[in-house]
Amino acid sequence: EALGLAARAEASAAGCVITVEAARFAHAVSIEATGFLPDDNFFHIEPGEPRQVFLRGEIPGRAVQGTVTALNGTGPVPILSVVRAEAAC
Repeated sequence: EALGLAARAEASAAGCVITVEAARFAHAVSIEATGFLPDDNFFHIEPGEPRQVFLRGEIPGRAVQGTVTALNGTGPVPILSVVRAEAAC
Protein backbone atom coordinates (compact mmCIF):
# COMPACT_ATOMS: atom_id res chain seq x y z
CA GLU A 1 0.00 0.00 0.00
CA ALA A 2 1.08 3.57 -0.60
CA LEU A 3 2.84 5.26 2.29
CA GLY A 4 1.89 8.80 1.30
CA LEU A 5 5.60 9.67 1.35
CA ALA A 6 6.36 13.28 0.39
CA ALA A 7 9.43 15.52 0.53
CA ARG A 8 10.03 19.20 -0.04
CA ALA A 9 13.23 21.24 -0.03
CA GLU A 10 13.42 24.81 1.27
CA ALA A 11 16.27 27.24 1.61
CA SER A 12 17.22 28.20 5.15
CA ALA A 13 19.73 30.64 6.59
CA ALA A 14 22.29 27.82 6.92
CA GLY A 15 21.65 26.03 3.63
CA CYS A 16 18.87 23.70 2.56
CA VAL A 17 16.36 21.70 4.61
CA ILE A 18 14.27 18.79 3.39
CA THR A 19 11.02 18.04 5.19
CA VAL A 20 9.91 14.43 4.75
CA GLU A 21 6.51 13.16 5.86
CA ALA A 22 4.34 10.08 5.43
CA ALA A 23 0.72 9.08 5.93
CA ARG A 24 1.83 5.58 7.08
CA PHE A 25 4.94 4.37 8.90
CA ALA A 26 7.98 4.70 6.59
CA HIS A 27 10.93 2.42 7.36
CA ALA A 28 14.57 3.34 6.60
CA VAL A 29 13.87 6.46 4.52
CA SER A 30 16.83 7.47 2.37
CA ILE A 31 17.54 10.75 0.59
CA GLU A 32 19.26 10.75 -2.80
CA ALA A 33 20.13 14.22 -4.10
CA THR A 34 23.05 14.63 -6.49
CA GLY A 35 25.51 17.23 -5.23
CA PHE A 36 24.10 17.21 -1.68
CA LEU A 37 24.95 15.26 1.45
CA PRO A 38 22.17 14.79 4.05
CA ASP A 39 23.02 15.14 7.75
CA ASP A 40 20.87 12.06 8.39
CA ASN A 41 19.80 9.14 6.23
CA PHE A 42 17.97 5.82 6.66
CA PHE A 43 15.61 7.12 9.34
CA HIS A 44 12.03 6.15 10.19
CA ILE A 45 8.98 8.40 9.93
CA GLU A 46 5.82 8.00 11.99
CA PRO A 47 2.54 9.19 10.43
CA GLY A 48 1.88 12.86 11.17
CA GLU A 49 5.44 13.48 12.45
CA PRO A 50 7.44 15.20 9.67
CA ARG A 51 11.22 14.90 9.78
CA GLN A 52 13.57 17.73 8.78
CA VAL A 53 17.04 16.94 7.43
CA PHE A 54 19.73 19.50 6.61
CA LEU A 55 21.51 19.12 3.27
CA ARG A 56 25.09 20.22 2.67
CA GLY A 57 25.56 21.31 -0.93
CA GLU A 58 28.75 20.95 -2.92
CA ILE A 59 27.83 24.04 -4.97
CA PRO A 60 26.13 26.95 -3.14
CA GLY A 61 22.86 28.13 -4.69
CA ARG A 62 22.29 24.88 -6.58
CA ALA A 63 18.68 23.64 -6.69
CA VAL A 64 17.92 20.33 -5.00
CA GLN A 65 16.90 17.57 -7.37
CA GLY A 66 16.48 14.07 -6.10
CA THR A 67 14.27 11.48 -4.48
CA VAL A 68 13.37 9.91 -1.15
CA THR A 69 12.72 6.20 -0.79
CA ALA A 70 11.43 4.06 2.08
CA LEU A 71 12.44 0.43 2.43
CA ASN A 72 8.77 -0.54 2.79
CA GLY A 73 7.61 1.79 -0.01
CA THR A 74 6.79 1.07 -3.63
CA GLY A 75 9.52 3.24 -5.15
CA PRO A 76 11.26 6.63 -5.14
CA VAL A 77 9.33 9.86 -4.61
CA PRO A 78 10.65 13.13 -6.11
CA ILE A 79 11.77 15.95 -3.81
CA LEU A 80 9.74 19.08 -4.52
CA SER A 81 11.61 22.38 -4.28
CA VAL A 82 9.92 25.35 -2.65
CA VAL A 83 11.45 28.38 -4.34
CA ARG A 84 11.46 31.74 -2.62
CA ALA A 85 12.75 34.86 -4.34
CA GLU A 86 15.16 35.75 -1.53
CA ALA A 87 16.86 32.35 -1.24
CA ALA A 88 17.70 29.17 -3.09
CA CYS A 89 19.16 25.83 -2.07
